Amino acid sequence: MVGKRINVAIVDDERHSVEMLKSLLKEKEGIRVLAEITDPMTAAEEILKKKPDLLFLDIQMPGKSGFDVLREISEAGFEPSVIFVTAYEKYAIEAIRHAAFDYILKPVEKLELYQALLRYSITYAHTGLAENYKQLLESDQVGNIIKLNTSSGYRNFHLDDIIYIVADYHFTQVYTGKDQYHTVIMNIGSIGQRLPEESFMRINRNTIIHLKYLTGLKRLSRKCILQKDGYQYEFRIPVNRLPVMEDLLK
Repeated sequence: MVGKRINVAIVDDERHSVEMLKSLLKEKEGIRVLAEITDPMTAAEEILKKKPDLLFLDIQMPGKSGFDVLREISEAGFEPSVIFVTAYEKYAIEAIRHAAFDYILKPVEKLELYQALLRYSITYAHTGLAENYKQLLESDQVGNIIKLNTSSGYRNFHLDDIIYIVADYHFTQVYTGKDQYHTVIMNIGSIGQRLPEESFMRINRNTIIHLKYLTGLKRLSRKCILQKDGYQYEFRIPVNRLPVMEDLLK
């Protein structure tokens, strides 16, 4: 990094995270923060306007994920170096590693940040960014997409389209609507490991639900209620799950 100033942009919907990262970066010579972006909906536009050398990019943001932002700027022909800044997300980190991007975990620690900057400086002349972008954006687990092997071949599912998942012996049925499902050639446990824990819950041995569609509980009959597109779905739950699900509905 010696002899060349690095222009940086920070994208994170949490203002305190932006301020913390900015203060740590200010302690390093040769770094200038060009943009502090907290609105993911306008992030791509701001990045394209400022043209930073290095982008610190959050993954989980409302409205648009960090991957969505990355796709937008890549399609516009701009591909800066990127360090993802994120809480640990197992379904995204492997995709990032596979595509040779860097990342640091929240809450950001000074040593980890400076090590990431050192790695960036060592690979400053790296010219394979376009291939890295392609690998990441085509990954089967990037952003809100999961690729699963169904009985009719591989299929991409948007996570928001999945209402619930039901075990069917060695296979699994992924429901995306009333009487609409795809048979996946994986057991329910394997699928569950690839889903974000903050959005999906395995409520019993045979069922995973999308918490976004959880609308109520029937305590006496020990059932949870999901609703989507005017349809209602009910599932039995163990008694020890009731308090957890009641907290989610508060």
